[in-house]
Amino acid sequence: MELPINFNFLCRSKHFNCHSDRHVIENARINLAYKYFLGLAVDEDVPDDTTISCFRAQRLGEEKFRQVFEQIVRQCIDKGLVKGKRQIIDSTHIIADIAINSLTRKEDNLEEEIEQAKALLDGVTEELTQGKLKVTDRLRDNINVLEKAVADREEGAEDRLVSPVDKDARARRKTSKHWAGYKGHVVMEEESEIITAVETTSANKPDGNQLPVLLQQQEESVSLVPQESSADKAYGIGANLEILDSKNITGNISLIGRFNRLGPGLFTQDDFKYNKANDTLTCPAGCLAPRRRVEVVCTEDQHRKGIIFQFSHHQCSNCGLKVLCFPVDSKKHGRGVNISVYEPLYREMRERMKGEAAQEAYRNRYRIEHKVADPARGCGMRRCRYRGLARAKIHTSLSAITSNIKRMARLL
Repeated sequence: MELPINFNFLCRSKHFNCHSDRHVIENARINLAYKYFLGLAVDEDVPDDTTISCFRAQRLGEEKFRQVFEQIVRQCIDKGLVKGKRQIIDSTHIIADIAINSLTRKEDNLEEEIEQAKALLDGVTEELTQGKLKVTDRLRDNINVLEKAVADREEGAEDRLVSPVDKDARARRKTSKHWAGYKGHVVMEEESEIITAVETTSANKPDGNQLPVLLQQQEESVSLVPQESSADKAYGIGANLEILDSKNITGNISLIGRFNRLGPGLFTQDDFKYNKANDTLTCPAGCLAPRRRVEVVCTEDQHRKGIIFQFSHHQCSNCGLKVLCFPVDSKKHGRGVNISVYEPLYREMRERMKGEAAQEAYRNRYRIEHKVADPARGCGMRRCRYRGLARAKIHTSLSAITSNIKRMARLL
């Protein structure tokens, strides 16, 4: 039978958020209010509860729920609730639907179990080579999980698996919070508090990398480019400032303070004057750096491009400000300063954040804190109902849809 999409929204409504698919079906059989909401006749049969799960994940998928979310945002734009004047970006934690185990922790004396897992892997690999085992998708998936669990025990392993039940969930520690699961990234219209873009990632992914993803999402789906964008220090990376500048979006982002890792009170990059036009660097004593070289660092989470300016031994050894450049026991003969290609954007943002307009916009960031609390607590986003990143995205989209409908109804 064709399953009404209303079943999925009924599962996510604030009042019935605690209900599973099975509870929804049981109530739909006997509760006329459920049948009325779902558009079913009194004597009409309801589907099996497993049909809901298959319909949601396979027939609809994350893309269909995203389309519903985007359609609601379009309605908000048509009604004048979303104008793209100023937006706020932030993220919130989502706890995975798993029992927290000790799979990747070293202090739990799992050496014997890991050795057994290695032996099992070796045995399975040998039997596969000899053709004694039939390769199936399930066997391949299980082997991959076992290999991942073993590899995560190695020194320096990153992106550690936290559960074989949900292979996409990851552990994350942020200040006093520690959770295993995902992150929900949200863009909110400051004035109306309507969510205009939403994304889901594993918990260990950095917040800052999602800013271009969210901006592109709302630009492509609803042709929305904000005039201003506010965010905390996690989003203050050079690539983000460049994107805001290219789209003529005024940023209200507090940047991480500069410091010299060799010691407090020593000169930082901000104390050196960089001339972008001439590509020169002048130290606090007025000397020009005679040498420069290009530095490029590219990793999965970081793309850093910059120039290292090198001052000579002669310049630094005779300088009266040397004690502010090097620690007393330093053996370096000439100061080197790394200037990012984004340095002009950094300095422009720092100057802007000194102004009253930027400070007022940044103070209004508190609005997204209580807004994020609505989908997280009131619409069930805090704990994921499904497993796997693809289904976690459905979960996040449904929570954002419910939150927007509630807010839209209240404003209108």
